[in-house]
Amino acid sequence: MSDIESERKAIDTIDQELVRLLLDRARCVMKIGELKREKTTALYRPEREKAVYDRVRALARSLAPDLPHNETFIVNTYREIMSGALALEGGLRVAYLGPEGSFSGEAARNRFGSFVEGISVPSIAEVFRSVETGRADYGIVPVENSLRGSIGPTMDQFLQSDLIIYAEHYEKIRLHLLSPKEDRSPVRILYSMREAREQCTLWLQQNLNYGALEMREVESTARAAQILSREQEKGSAAIASEAAARIYDLAIRQADIQDSGNNCTRFVIVGKHQARESGEDRTSIIVGLHDRPGSLFALLKHFNDATINLTRIESRVSRRAYGDYYFFIDFMGHQEEERVRLILNKIEAESAFLKVLGSYPCSVLPE
Repeated sequence: MSDIESERKAIDTIDQELVRLLLDRARCVMKIGELKREKTTALYRPEREKAVYDRVRALARSLAPDLPHNETFIVNTYREIMSGALALEGGLRVAYLGPEGSFSGEAARNRFGSFVEGISVPSIAEVFRSVETGRADYGIVPVENSLRGSIGPTMDQFLQSDLIIYAEHYEKIRLHLLSPKEDRSPVRILYSMREAREQCTLWLQQNLNYGALEMREVESTARAAQILSREQEKGSAAIASEAAARIYDLAIRQADIQDSGNNCTRFVIVGKHQARESGEDRTSIIVGLHDRPGSLFALLKHFNDATINLTRIESRVSRRAYGDYYFFIDFMGHQEEERVRLILNKIEAESAFLKVLGSYPCSVLPE
């Protein structure tokens, strides 16, 4: 017997045991699903998901320290196992900014696996509405980009909606210049989502006749590719993903035109439930301060005195009056922790407005 045949026979034996164990796991999952339905408990629990990923990562490190990409391999495998488990429990419907091929759609699949039922909607506002009306169980929306900061439409929705941030997800973003196949003429027209175009400003200025470009702004990168594919206008191009190029049968004229190789977008999953403590959590709030000297300093001092790390603070115009701002703040800790609860009580007493957007498990940055 050759070495290859011997290894294949070993794989067959392992597969037999794997299938048996996976089916045993599936039976346990279905029992848990029944109990959740009886107690009307949320099917998707991000703190449980984090605990599973943390455990299997640690096992991968200890059992196979010599295996390349061992943690990534195990986590990707478990993502599909857990996605299938959620399907057995009843399945999830997740709304995202579409159409198919958008980075939001990619983020939904990379977060929830291939068994999730993705619901493509035309705007970030519609993602929120889909969850609010029950059309979707959860929504996934971009909240900030490592190159260009916050995503304005998402920030605006948080001011209006009662939905809660349930989890977070980081997605590596690779942007490509797409064109109709066989069209190599100079680019005159550029379809792009504003945020995507801003992430490629330097490349566009250095490689295209930027000042003469006709900019056609659209709602998403996938929508840009979709329109480009339909119109097939000579000299037109779009900024979108590799997946969008494949779906809409376009050529990648230039790959990786983003201004930095570390281009990453943070997404949040919004829903109607509050995630439980995981041991490594983040809380997001919106605060409106009284217009008087020292009010921001007093707010920040509460976090400093409690040695709580702020991971993000950003001001945004309230649209009520000139000079009136809201502050979006992310910090480490869960609102059920006593030290966090005490700070939130102080902020509520001292500020003009406080809205807790949710506490949720911290996610891992992509490699």
